[in-house]
Amino acid sequence: MYQKNALVEAAACVKYVREHSEEWLVDHDQIIICGFSAGGHLALSLAVKWNQSWLCEALHTTSEQLKVNLCILGYPATMVEKVFDEDDFGFASSLIKEPNTANERFFGVKRPTEKELDEYNLLNFVNEDTPPMFVWHTYEDVLVDVNNSLMLGMKLREHHVPFELHIFEKGEHGLALCDRTTARKASHHNDHVIHWFDLCEEWMQAYIDKDGGWKWM
Repeated sequence: MYQKNALVEAAACVKYVREHSEEWLVDHDQIIICGFSAGGHLALSLAVKWNQSWLCEALHTTSEQLKVNLCILGYPATMVEKVFDEDDFGFASSLIKEPNTANERFFGVKRPTEKELDEYNLLNFVNEDTPPMFVWHTYEDVLVDVNNSLMLGMKLREHHVPFELHIFEKGEHGLALCDRTTARKASHHNDHVIHWFDLCEEWMQAYIDKDGGWKWM
């Protein structure tokens, strides 16, 4: 349920932007979603589920209003291979006064079923309607393994979805922009991985440049 609530809210944001696109001078055919880590899971969720009927019904709209045109992901969580032990509280639980278990945090329930596990694994939902993607990750990430992005790239290739994938060797989890804009500590400054932003900007130009770029339909 938690996952679906977040997805509905993300879809509602896309719908809201499209409804106000003329007022806000937004190109309603170029809606781009971006997310990192757990936020990457949410962004990818909308990218692969934007045209599911239940989501449209929940927001009383059409799939075209919820469509994601491009997706940008940084060290995204794309899959979980198995459920957690019932008494496992997971990463950063010590920072929370009364934490939920890892299963509750990931799946919304203490004892996830195989169906709920499959629902969380977004690789199961990649298809021909999935938008082009820019994905980056670091080999040294110990919180979200680089395999999450590698497996996503393989799924995108399998379904002929255009994508660009960058794997940087050095760098911990949570680098974001890799500079003082987002750094929470010294190790979040990374003069090499910081280039992901310029690479992403160059990648987007082919899609959003009205003078000569190819636009995904």
